[in-house]
Amino acid sequence: MSKTQGDNLLKSIEEKMATMRDAENPCLSERATFFRRLVISQPMFSHYLKLLTLFTLAICHFFYLFPFLKSYDGVQNYVHQLSYKYPLPYNVHGDDTRVLHYQLDVLNSYKQNSWMSIGSMCVALATSSFFLFMAPATHIRKSHFAIMQIVDLIAFVTVPVLLVVRIAIVQAVESGLQVALMSASKLASSEYFQNEMQCSIRPSGDLPDCAEKIISSVFPIILLKYLVILCVISIAYIVLAYLIVYCIRHWFPHDKHVCCMRNKVYVPVYTAQSTPQPGPGILRKV
Repeated sequence: MSKTQGDNLLKSIEEKMATMRDAENPCLSERATFFRRLVISQPMFSHYLKLLTLFTLAICHFFYLFPFLKSYDGVQNYVHQLSYKYPLPYNVHGDDTRVLHYQLDVLNSYKQNSWMSIGSMCVALATSSFFLFMAPATHIRKSHFAIMQIVDLIAFVTVPVLLVVRIAIVQAVESGLQVALMSASKLASSEYFQNEMQCSIRPSGDLPDCAEKIISSVFPIILLKYLVILCVISIAYIVLAYLIVYCIRHWFPHDKHVCCMRNKVYVPVYTAQSTPQPGPGILRKV
């Protein structure tokens, strides 16, 4: 048998075996395979959306955090000045020193909320980096993978919860800061505070209002609501993606996905040029 005839015979055998294999156990089409891969890749896409959400949160905190810290230091120094003059709570003609103390506590709660949000964002960023870069290239136990998913969800869910709490804090600042500064200015000199903040407690045409300047340094309520909605959408997408992948892997048969790998058929072919020789120790039959 010549080499060309051997190649033709091998080709015809492969075509017949492929026809029999497709008739008995058909594999998924390219479109179905692409759709399955697209569905299974949804957790990766959800983490991309999560990274975009975290980037938006980081940009907003970058623009609002530093002006707020400067305003917080100014109010804190003014409260210390008031406490030095009146060590005990003092009330005269309806002006109470505790009003400004309360506003400082509210601003302190806002600051703590901001740092807690940044911490949760860092944890959420670390878990997303784990799923996107480490998990595909590292062998990880299913239990450890599930633990990381739980940590990821808890860290990211904490962010919108803290933002909702911050909305209530901002409302408290907007409703009581102006009255607190006006009362404090009647009890202690506010000249140093106004020079430090470059503002005026009482209405002035040259300088901005101190209360409005401090309020402008905190997150607007409308922006906080937008960020909460964005976080909720991202969380819903992540949970839905994990649920879809779980259903695909546990409820749909997996053998169809790998049938093309299991139906490989290997046929030994001998040609005239490659006659097998007897091995050592084996007698050739004459």
